[in-house]
Amino acid sequence: MTISVIIFSHNPHADRMNRVLEALKNQEESPGNWELIMIDNLSDKPIETQFDFSWHPNVKHFIEPNLGISNARSRGIHEASGELLIMVDDDAELYPNYIRLAKSIALEYPQIGCFGGNMLSATNIKAPSHYRKYLEMIGFRTIKRNQISNLYLWETTPAGPGMVIYAHIAKHYAQKVDKQQPHAALGRRGKSLMSSEDIDLAYQAIEMGYYNGLFAALKLNHLTIEEHLNDQYMIRRRYYNVMSSHMLNYIRFKQMPKRIPRSTYYITQALRLLRREYFEYQMKKMEFLATREIRKSIYNGDITRTNQVV
Repeated sequence: MTISVIIFSHNPHADRMNRVLEALKNQEESPGNWELIMIDNLSDKPIETQFDFSWHPNVKHFIEPNLGISNARSRGIHEASGELLIMVDDDAELYPNYIRLAKSIALEYPQIGCFGGNMLSATNIKAPSHYRKYLEMIGFRTIKRNQISNLYLWETTPAGPGMVIYAHIAKHYAQKVDKQQPHAALGRRGKSLMSSEDIDLAYQAIEMGYYNGLFAALKLNHLTIEEHLNDQYMIRRRYYNVMSSHMLNYIRFKQMPKRIPRSTYYITQALRLLRREYFEYQMKKMEFLATREIRKSIYNGDITRTNQVV
């Protein structure tokens, strides 16, 4: 089974990118056994000239001029020649056995089209209690046992960093992005924190009759978790997270977001203020605004045109 590892980045953080590349360099699976695809999503300075790739015998560099993570991921999918693709974000530090284990899992479970694993904190920090139920939103996820399903379940859906997927499945997703269907509107672009493009990709496997899975043995350090543990980022991220999820569900399933009754919303928000739950108050406000905005764009006939209110 041939493997392609795909990195996509726009103006990468130097220290993080060096750690990502060092982790790939130190993989138990020899670099000669897998292809490295580097997608530079229109960085100010070419990534190829900023970092050392000389250690890899089969590295290919491409510049994707259309800004946005969906476009960059699509370009990587098209350029890769491997049967199995491993998506490595520019802040994902793989454990040394990651590629070897990914190959073994794919061979052992051919019915699984897309899978991932643990996304951990490099420093093992302990987040404040009021953040804990939102940690998966910023890419912190712990998997204690293997889980697989052919249903559209978050509990078995891998997220972007470290995602492993068969190339023929990924190419179907990439074709949708290339045609500028609504799928292309998902994912970060510029300062927007839109997401769910990775979930959209994983759902493609289910659509094509495969399973999704999460495996406890697969581990990586998600290097941006610590810097995102602040109220300002978490609150802003929640808005885009909810909007992206609603957009994905409408694109995939024509599922209209449920309206949040104003009376219920204002009463529960008042109670949160009385209990001095200020962070939760802001998070619920973002959920309300995002739901209202995406419902408006659906009624207006263009789901990709939304006003970013945060």
